Amino acid sequence: MNWRVTFVVLLLSVSTVALAQEEGPVAYQPDILGVGRLFLVALRVPADAPQIDISVPPQVELLDRTPLPTDREIRKYYFRTLEAAKQADIVFAHPEGPVTVSVEIWSYDDLRELRELKGVQLPRRWPLGERLPELKQGRTIITSEQEQSARGEPGKQWLDLTDDEIWALQPDSTIPRWHWVNITQGCPVHGDEIYRGRAFYPWSKPTSAPYAWKIRCPVGEELYPSNDFANYDFTGGDFPDDGIGGGYIAPDGTHYGFIAETAQAYAHHMLAVAPACARSYLATGNIEYVHKALVALSRLAVEWSYLATMTHHRHRNNVAQVERLGQSRFDEGPFLARTGFTVYSIDQPGYQRSHAEAYDMIWPAIDQDDRIIPFLHTRGLTHIQSHEDLRRFIEEDLMAVWMQGAMDGATSSNEPRPQWGLVTMARCLNYERGGEFMDWLYHAPGGKMRYFTVNNYFRDGAPYESTGHYNSVHVTGIGPVVEGIELLRALRPETYPHDTYPSFTGSRAYRSIYDFVMNTVNIDRVYCRLGDTGDHPEFRVDPRITWNSASARSLEHAYEIFEHPKFAWALANAPGWSPSSEFPYSREQIEAAAAEWPDDWNDASCLQDGYGLAMVRSGQGSNKRALWMMYGRARGHAHDDMLHMGLDAHGSEILAQLGYPRNWSAWEGNWMTQNQARQIRFISMT
Repeated sequence: MNWRVTFVVLLLSVSTVALAQEEGPVAYQPDILGVGRLFLVALRVPADAPQIDISVPPQVELLDRTPLPTDREIRKYYFRTLEAAKQADIVFAHPEGPVTVSVEIWSYDDLRELRELKGVQLPRRWPLGERLPELKQGRTIITSEQEQSARGEPGKQWLDLTDDEIWALQPDSTIPRWHWVNITQGCPVHGDEIYRGRAFYPWSKPTSAPYAWKIRCPVGEELYPSNDFANYDFTGGDFPDDGIGGGYIAPDGTHYGFIAETAQAYAHHMLAVAPACARSYLATGNIEYVHKALVALSRLAVEWSYLATMTHHRHRNNVAQVERLGQSRFDEGPFLARTGFTVYSIDQPGYQRSHAEAYDMIWPAIDQDDRIIPFLHTRGLTHIQSHEDLRRFIEEDLMAVWMQGAMDGATSSNEPRPQWGLVTMARCLNYERGGEFMDWLYHAPGGKMRYFTVNNYFRDGAPYESTGHYNSVHVTGIGPVVEGIELLRALRPETYPHDTYPSFTGSRAYRSIYDFVMNTVNIDRVYCRLGDTGDHPEFRVDPRITWNSASARSLEHAYEIFEHPKFAWALANAPGWSPSSEFPYSREQIEAAAAEWPDDWNDASCLQDGYGLAMVRSGQGSNKRALWMMYGRARGHAHDDMLHMGLDAHGSEILAQLGYPRNWSAWEGNWMTQNQARQIRFISMT
């Protein structure tokens, strides 16, 4: 056949497949599935047609279907895969004639096979296209001092659950996850009244095991959805949410994602198990905590391995994933940046750190757990025959996938959290090929640490977002990245030479980061609140502070690096401060250094000409006052606040911005709210 004719035939075939779900009897069908996963098939059927007979192959099971009678012409059929199949044919006795829906089902081994999708290497597991070349050889994060000082049993609740119950805590990732049931409409019964008591995330989500798959309205206390999703009822009651076919769809067409928000809460719940059990083991030496941590890590490894290939089922942070008819298909991928695995990408770096630390905590005791391998065999993981196999399984299917995800942007968050997550896991693994992680950290656009402190902060050291919480991320996160790099260098100096990965703490730009958070404290008690931070202004005498948008550990780090009395002064004069376990100086040493810095150093007026803050200060003691103006422009979580003026006096803020928005209408961020008289109730200020 002529190649042009062949091309046209292939093009028509592709077009026919693409249009089949838009024009034929099949409204939706998946293409490729994993074993043990939920899926949906949707057919166009006349509303008055009788129930359709279905021939189901042995590789899948039918769970539920649209009940009759119905006034809708889309009928949904809910299935679960049972075993792998190159082609599993489901035949529907459609009124227009038999309709065959074919799906391919991949096993665990199939998912791990090397392949490409649209030129992208799958699975997304470091090193791409290779087996894991090495394994962790010892503890590299937890010190003997930390082990001896460990206290508490935060994982005690998990000892009450069976291994199967812990395994079941991880939701099926084919179920889309999302932050809200319906951000604008609220509740199908009480509407936006649910936001009166709590502006954000007002729904209550019980997480006790076994999961009930219910979410509670904060107004009427009623539970949604009406169907028993936990027992594969996708359609029952007045408010059914199938979780994989658009959520609950009200008569007016509005979608409500009860299952989507619940699934996200459950995914977070699962990510709490291993770190809590590992910390409990460190404090008690109880090997049962190691076992429970290994069960949780193994369950996550199965899910991360699945999501390394099935990237379309990652957390995509998009309500369209909840409201669409049927889950995303494999051929729509790959989806890498900001995909977040089981939860939102901004939460990933914190979980990456906590799981790296957890694995490091239990690593010396893994071989002592005689029950974990037999248990994993009951879950079909029979390739794990030894504890070395187990470690390879966790490192290759969880840690290496997480590391590649970080380099792909899947852990995208407020910087430098993604870099912090990667460097912590790199320390945990301590691989000879760790230079590949460091190359990304220093030189790749996503890592960019080589120029981060110069390009990602203003020239006066200010981070680029709103003061308070968001800017604090850029301050509290940069120190651990710096320390992590140096700790890695100490572990493998030949892998991380200074000439390839130079330290960037010696620059004036780096010190300015810590100067800024001290320079912007007014009247010893408050700071210039700008953008999405805090609440509306309310008079109260605030406690003393010596920094803002940072932490005690941040200032300890600054003193360790620069040994400047200014940073010692901040620590010594911070109410309640005592040296952390990582800090190599005593309080007496810090107080001696602080004595070299004058107590009134910050009483003078101040201009921060990078962020764009002018502060005019006067007075002494309780009569200190500051009039300030924002004339710059932050780049994130900012309000339309050019030339906004604030006033701090009588131990409190008097004029300030309205703080973090109470809803997504962004009234607080609007330019009209920035320079209006604040309605603060009268109160005596003397």
